[in-house]
Amino acid sequence: MMKDILPALFQLNPPKVYIDLLNYRKPLSEDCRMVYEWICDPLTRASSFGPPPASYAAHEAWFMNRITAKSGAYLIFYPDDTPENPAGQVRVDDRDEGLVVSILTAPAHRGKG
Repeated sequence: MMKDILPALFQLNPPKVYIDLLNYRKPLSEDCRMVYEWICDPLTRASSFGPPPASYAAHEAWFMNRITAKSGAYLIFYPDDTPENPAGQVRVDDRDEGLVVSILTAPAHRGKG
């Protein structure tokens, strides 16, 4: 049921959609390093359920595969009209055990509400 409506929930037409003061966009290949740095942040690691990437090369391979995947959803959020200043990401992965939602806040945006 949810799997059927997921693609419609994350359609980006028009490309920029406002949710209060946050905008979102699809991740780009040039976001790879930034997301890797967020994932490797010590506070992120302390609250993460999964292990860190084995290496940047492993993360890069995963990231490039993930941003082109047909299933699930992956969005980068940013405040106001500042796409160059991302606040975090939300990812929805369709796994055997069901939908898994991952939320990651950029270290520079933690504690801002």
